[in-house]
Amino acid sequence: MNDFKNHLKSVEHYKYLDKDHKFAVNSAACDLLRNTFPDKNGIYDFCLSLRGNLDYFSYLRPLNLFKDDNCQYLNCWINDRLLSLGFDIGRDSAKIILEILRYFTFFEVDKTCKYEFFHIERKQYEKMKTLYDYVLDFSKIKWYADKYGCSTENEQYINERRRVYEEVIEDCKKPQKETYCIVLQHLQEAYRNNELLNFKCTKFKDHSSQDTGRSRMLQSGQKDGSGEFHDALRSENDQQRVHSSASVGGTEESSLLSSTTPMAVLFPFLGSSLILFILYRFSPMGHWLRTRFLRKNMVTSNIDEDETFETIQDAYEVDNMNPQISRHLIGYNPLENM
Repeated sequence: MNDFKNHLKSVEHYKYLDKDHKFAVNSAACDLLRNTFPDKNGIYDFCLSLRGNLDYFSYLRPLNLFKDDNCQYLNCWINDRLLSLGFDIGRDSAKIILEILRYFTFFEVDKTCKYEFFHIERKQYEKMKTLYDYVLDFSKIKWYADKYGCSTENEQYINERRRVYEEVIEDCKKPQKETYCIVLQHLQEAYRNNELLNFKCTKFKDHSSQDTGRSRMLQSGQKDGSGEFHDALRSENDQQRVHSSASVGGTEESSLLSSTTPMAVLFPFLGSSLILFILYRFSPMGHWLRTRFLRKNMVTSNIDEDETFETIQDAYEVDNMNPQISRHLIGYNPLENM
């Protein structure tokens, strides 16, 4: 939400005038006004807000821009809401204007603030309101533009207000000045040295052009089915298929090698075993191997029997020695040395 258009103080201030003092006064007068203009939807709510703002005029939120700024913005708000209701300000709306003038007098606001925008033509009023809103919003516009940069839309917004400012300056150079030229005096009071007129975007949001480029590429790819976007997708899919084929081929080759390796070892071993068995069983060499192996087993058996006998005899001699040692130990009394 780093866009100043989401934080405009003018929008916030008009909402404040719509709501904050809406139910502070008696509604009977607004019932009469609704009956006078039955075809104007919303005129009852407008009447409640207007009378509440007039009743609490001295307590309205301070703006601190120029002298009598609350009066000027209340006038802007009144005309803006009348235009929204369908009244043609400056032409055939005499009846509603008279009612509003009566409200100013009733709440004695006319002594410090007068309702005076009703005789301004609509086009002139729109220019004047644009500049009053701009001066109210300028501090936030400048802060967001300097900190976060401007989008293309932000730059157009600022340039349009500068254009209106220059146009009003030219209009007010005429010998017979228009009533709405008072706005130039108020702008100079709020910001001197033509700060509003000279302000331009000097920092821009980098991601705006990138996002625009991506969206254009996507849109062109969707429209014609060819182009860089689809070529990139097609190339990526081809690479994935080649990689998958290579992976499958490698897997099959490794499986074949792993299955043939045990067979290559097993077959020679089985062949050698079969040849030895035939020689041992059916040839004279087999008889010689059997007699020699049997003789070796008999000799080994006799040696094992001799070793077993010697072991038993040694164990017996050890057992005979143990009682003698035990008796010597029993006869020894260590207490005699103490």
